[in-house]
Amino acid sequence: MELSVIIVNWNNRDMLSRCVRAVDHNTLSPHEIIVVDNGSVDDSVGMLKRNFPMVQVIANRENFGFTCASNQGLRKAQGEFLLLLNNDAFVGPGALDTLIRFLRANPAAGAAISALRPGVRSRVPQRMHTNLAPSGCSEAS
Repeated sequence: MELSVIIVNWNNRDMLSRCVRAVDHNTLSPHEIIVVDNGSVDDSVGMLKRNFPMVQVIANRENFGFTCASNQGLRKAQGEFLLLLNNDAFVGPGALDTLIRFLRANPAAGAAISALRPGVRSRVPQRMHTNLAPSGCSEAS
């Protein structure tokens, strides 16, 4: 598994559907999609199970916040590369494959992000280094 895409959701079923569809249709690299749902009441979890059975779903009973939910998804991830993706993001054709190629070509890079530029179609990866502190949230699911 090359890439794990972790998406945190809370009551945003329609954008989540668009986001998952874009990741799955526009990424050639072997990938998994993990959605951590923070207690949505808009049938987000049901929609995923009906329309995207390949998506791994962590269904929290309540909203534990973005950080805790992200950490839940990261713990479940099996990919060599990990991506935290907002549920309102749209992944264009080849964007994540380009990001993976960048990371492979630059093994000293601790992380990479896409440059988001209004009106520009290409996304140029940029280096970014960060130290991640462990979260203090409790297990939720």
